[in-house]
Amino acid sequence: MAMTTTMAMTIAAVTSAVSAGVGAYSAYASGKAQSDQAEYQAEMAKKQGELSELAARQEAADIEREAQRTRARQITEGAAAGVSVSSGGTLWDVIANSAKIAETERQNTLRAGRLNKEAYGVEAQGYKAAASTAKTGGWLKAGTSLLGGVSSVMSYGNKAGWFEDNTAID
Repeated sequence: MAMTTTMAMTIAAVTSAVSAGVGAYSAYASGKAQSDQAEYQAEMAKKQGELSELAARQEAADIEREAQRTRARQITEGAAAGVSVSSGGTLWDVIANSAKIAETERQNTLRAGRLNKEAYGVEAQGYKAAASTAKTGGWLKAGTSLLGGVSSVMSYGNKAGWFEDNTAID
């Protein structure tokens, strides 16, 4: 039995519809995968910011402990050298200056940790925006694929004579 034009056009229309469905699903899945990846990167950036701030706090605590050891060593060495350690003077000026330098370093370390955390937060927001865009793009591409499929099906249907009944639709 030979294939008629109507049968060929019907097969083409069905194939086009299936193709549009597969294309739509593929577009959706691709957008979702990109969105999921961006969400993961956002979460990692957020955690990296938290770790950066935690490391800065630890480093600041280390600076404080080292400043205390330095202060004790300066007092001990001054006393061993016969310098009066019970009142003001040059030794206390040196100790105060060392403490001021250590405190500045500690504050700068904490500030750098906060700034790093904020920078990673901004990075995370960028990834969140990318996730949203990818998801939207996937849906738009899926819709475009379906609309293209409907157009093809209608074209093949028209060629197959599906719409030759001139009865008006009310």
